[in-house]
Amino acid sequence: MIHREGPTLRRRSPSAFTLIEVLVVIAIIGLLIAVLVPAMAQAREAAKRVSCASSEKQIITAVHMYSQKYGGFVPFS
Repeated sequence: MIHREGPTLRRRSPSAFTLIEVLVVIAIIGLLIAVLVPAMAQAREAAKRVSCASSEKQIITAVHMYSQKYGGFVPFS
């Protein structure tokens, strides 16, 4: 029995991205960055507020401990 093989049609798989695909990806990344930058700025500002509140609490605790040790006197700056 003889097997005949007809012409096979193979599609070439694309080996590179087209310019349109690259531009779409760059546009999507740009949009994501535009959305995330303000959120990051707000998070940074919130972290700064928490840090300041923590420092203020430490200063108040230190002044309170000083006044207890030295008979109620508070150091003035």
